[in-house]
Amino acid sequence: MHLNVFTNMHLTVLTNNVPMINLLSAAPHIKLVSAGGIYSASEKAFYGNIAIQTLENYFVDKVFFSAALFLSRMASRTPPSSGHLSVARP
Repeated sequence: MHLNVFTNMHLTVLTNNVPMINLLSAAPHIKLVSAGGIYSASEKAFYGNIAIQTLENYFVDKVFFSAALFLSRMASRTPPSSGHLSVARP
């Protein structure tokens, strides 16, 4: 992903994803809010109750999220804690 896409955007980004935080931290007009919580090195993201509580304090206009699945045996590759984060709603 190229940072120049975000150069002139005035956005607030809420994320639990460390690579996204690192990428967007160089964009001067983007306000970053990190979810915090328990760090998963394999997912490079934060999960758990603290992350859920942080995100429940915000109302957003648009949401982009992903859920990783391994469908050949109908098993989720996503840790259960990230599933809780994906369905948290204020």
